[in-house]
Amino acid sequence: MEESGLFPKVSIIVITHNRWRYTKQCLDSLLNDNDYPHVEIIIVDNASSDETKQRLSEISSSNIKVIFSPVNTGFSRGNTIGCKAATGDILILLNNDTIVTPGWISRLIGPLMDNPDLGMAGPMTNYAGNDQRLDHFIGDSARGADPDWLADFDQFYKGRWRYTDFLVFFCVAIKREVYEKVGDLDANYGAGMFEDNDYCERVKQAGYGMAIIEDAFVYHHGSVTIKQLKDDEYRSLWNKNKSYFERKWGKTWHLKTPATIFDTFEPQAIAQKVVQAADKTSILVLGEKDWPVIKQRWQYLTSTLAAQDDYLVIAHIYKFNGRLINGIRKVGPSFYITNRLDLFAQTHFDLILYCGETIIRSHLHSRFVVVDGVCYSHKNQGQLPEIKDVAVFHEEHIEQLARKLRKYRF
Repeated sequence: MEESGLFPKVSIIVITHNRWRYTKQCLDSLLNDNDYPHVEIIIVDNASSDETKQRLSEISSSNIKVIFSPVNTGFSRGNTIGCKAATGDILILLNNDTIVTPGWISRLIGPLMDNPDLGMAGPMTNYAGNDQRLDHFIGDSARGADPDWLADFDQFYKGRWRYTDFLVFFCVAIKREVYEKVGDLDANYGAGMFEDNDYCERVKQAGYGMAIIEDAFVYHHGSVTIKQLKDDEYRSLWNKNKSYFERKWGKTWHLKTPATIFDTFEPQAIAQKVVQAADKTSILVLGEKDWPVIKQRWQYLTSTLAAQDDYLVIAHIYKFNGRLINGIRKVGPSFYITNRLDLFAQTHFDLILYCGETIIRSHLHSRFVVVDGVCYSHKNQGQLPEIKDVAVFHEEHIEQLARKLRKYRF
């Protein structure tokens, strides 16, 4: 098969307006973390007045094209200029305040190519005004995602994506056929905000679906260009564009939050959330207090259980890769971590699994209690929890133990 068949050409459109530091960081990540063989980068500069214009003019690369606009055309018109210059089968609109990660292009466009009904796709991120934003993230503005956190993220979400009705355009992949059918972004949104909501409505109207690619991650600083506006200018633009969107589509805009079932700190409400997840076996894992980078047996066991779609796994820890956690945080599709067992005081689990914890949590409720004896083999025998009506397993192989635990599926 030709390269274009295996690897459809991807055009990445980046709009810039000042803030060279962020643009450089974005471009460096695009060039350093790109193993995709068939890509072009189109940069549209919206009349930058700092060093951005000079720096961009110094770029000499066969797969990078720079277009200089004499005026600031705004986000929508800037992307229109870039899309019209693009030659790819897939168009990726990418904010200049982003840092991409290894393998991001293949992961992002894979479901688009495999599913004819999909028209657009977007990655997960640390900063977005919808459920693309992760509930748990470790990283910083200097390097983006922490490599160790990213490795866990890759494992927990590998191969996963889900349908959605809205994508934030900090990074979005659009099939060319969709762009040609739907058309350009609505320039009436000016400098930006709500043009992505608008375009998603048009894509749905054209009969295409959209997806959040859960195993693709792109770091987002967060509206760096638009936040150059003064506070009153920002509020005015936000209100104006929100009003325009609602009038145009006859609907009220609502903010979408991270896709976690635990959006409360009330024990009774949390217990009800677990009950509502009746299609999943609820498991509370009591392991060690830290989820370290160098994995231990109890972590492999927890990850194996969390990979099952019919399990809801909650692990009690204080640190994740050395970072303190607070509350209940979602780290996988059905995998949560918490430092607050008190929040689950009214929850009735299907199973409590001891695999490192030495304190008997008698105030917690479950139908069954299981102890992984192998996790305690290196400890003094007296540290093995002495619990009544408990099943103790001494199965060395984690996969075998996980299969034995299936009998607690209800």
